[in-house]
Amino acid sequence: MASIQTCVDDVIAMFGKIDVLFNIAGINKREGMLDVTEATYDRIMNTNLKGVFMTSQAVAREMYKRKTGNIVNIGSHNDEGMLGGCSVYGAAKSGVVALTRSMAVEFAQYGIRANAISPGHILTELTQVTWDHPTRAPWLRERIAMKRPGTPDELVGMSIMLASDASSYMTGQAYHVDGGCLCGGSPWEYDTAY
Repeated sequence: MASIQTCVDDVIAMFGKIDVLFNIAGINKREGMLDVTEATYDRIMNTNLKGVFMTSQAVAREMYKRKTGNIVNIGSHNDEGMLGGCSVYGAAKSGVVALTRSMAVEFAQYGIRANAISPGHILTELTQVTWDHPTRAPWLRERIAMKRPGTPDELVGMSIMLASDASSYMTGQAYHVDGGCLCGGSPWEYDTAY
């Protein structure tokens, strides 16, 4: 974890302060819970949860000196809605949301806010294989009200808002940017004049 402090020290030396921290590092290995090895568990938890904790702690100590700052953590659809083959990832991202709430409670007295963005099913190079899959892609589209994957650009607005004073009374929340996935996806058939 010495590399985290070195990075923080370098940023402070270069800019004199840290206004916003985005914790975006994350990894996953999709496999059944019964197949997960301890090494895989540790690698995912260390990157996705321990890294968020340690980096936030180091940066918050600097923000404390100025009594201001914003921490934005990246959760996931899997911090609330689970998928098969994502047990460790889901547990880590659920931990990120719980940690975000803890940060909000402890850091508010220092003028530091903490929130999370929980992306839904976003189309990236890494997820293209899922969106090309003959059964997974239709399964996902059926569960997303907007019937499509999101794009990385669709996370920018929430990111800017949480990093700015536009969210000055917002802390301790996870904001799902998911095209209506958690709300229930497509409705069942119902009578309507439209």
